[in-house]
This record gives sequence, structure tokens and C-alpha cells, in this order.
Amino acid sequence: MSNLIEQDSNFSINQQGYAAFDALSLKQLIIDRLNQNSTFTDQNFEGSNISAIIDIVAYSYHVLLFYLNRTASESLFSQATLYENINKIVKELNYKPIGYQTSLLSFEAQADKSLDKDTYSIQRYSYFTLNGINYSFTSDVSFTKETNTEEFLQ
Repeated sequence: MSNLIEQDSNFSINQQGYAAFDALSLKQLIIDRLNQNSTFTDQNFEGSNISAIIDIVAYSYHVLLFYLNRTASESLFSQATLYENINKIVKELNYKPIGYQTSLLSFEAQADKSLDKDTYSIQRYSYFTLNGINYSFTSDVSFTKETNTEEFLQ
């Protein structure tokens, strides 16, 4: 069917050639096509009414083609072909973000004699405040106090 359209309309461009046009090349193509027939002649004079209409058509086509290329070519992340596209790079690297991550802080703790000899657990997401800064545990922590005196915990 596309060969039939090209033969009937006698266009000298292929069916995918629309993407190669910008406003100036489309304007020149329209002028060339109108010059093939002697019916219209004002297209050769800048400022004529038909030249203004050609400018509007060529510019509108240029803007529409720009938006078509920007929105349609990378609409599906899985089919992205432009490697400048950050989503394609992320997919190629198999990067799966898990969100914000906190820094890890190691600390030493000391239990005084008021804490009985036993095994204790601190549940994750529990927090303590030191110098006005909140610190939270990201996993359960267990420790054992082995004596009834003051002891450093590990």
C-alpha cells in the first residue's frame, strides 16, 4: 500500500523521511512542489500571502515533529534506545534504589550496677538521644550483662 501511495502522489521522499525535515527544508519542499506547476507563483516572493501560509505550515510541522520525537521515542522505559536517557542507563546497570540509607555508627555502652545480670534485646527502630541528636537502631541488638557490677557492653 505504501508503494501505491508513493507512486500516486509522486513524492520523492520515502515513507520514513518525515523525520528528516525541519521547518526550512519542509518550506523548500513545498515551494519546489508548487514551482512544478505554473498555477501558483507567489510562493517565490517572501512576504506574499501564500509564502506566509507556507511558513505557518512548515513551522507548525516542525514544532509537532519535535514534540512527537520527544514524547513518543522514549515513552516506554523497557524500549528506550537513547543511552543518554537516565532510565535506560539505570536499567542496563540493574540498579534498584532502596531509598535513603543512614550512616552506620558504632558505639560503646556501659551498664552500671543497677542493671541486673541478664541478656537484653533492643528492638530495631528504637532510638536514643545524645547531645540533641536522635540515633535509631536499624536491626535488633542483643547484649549480655555478665556481672552485677559496672560493665562495658559489647
